[in-house]
Amino acid sequence: MKNKHVIRCRISGNKFRAIPRLFCRDIEACEVAQITGISGPATSRLYAQIRHVCVH
Repeated sequence: MKNKHVIRCRISGNKFRAIPRLFCRDIEACEVAQITGISGPATSRLYAQIRHVCVH
C-alpha cells in the first residue's frame, strides 16, 4: 500500500501507521523495528520526529 502520509517514504502506509500506535504503548524503537520489519535506524529517526512533534 502506498504511503499517503509522507512523500517519498519507502515504508508502507500500514507499517507507518503502526509506529505511532506502538510509540503510544511505550514500546522501544528496537522492538518496533523487529515487530514491523523496518530497520532500527529508521524507527529511531521516526521516534525522534514523533517526540519533536509532541513537544512543539
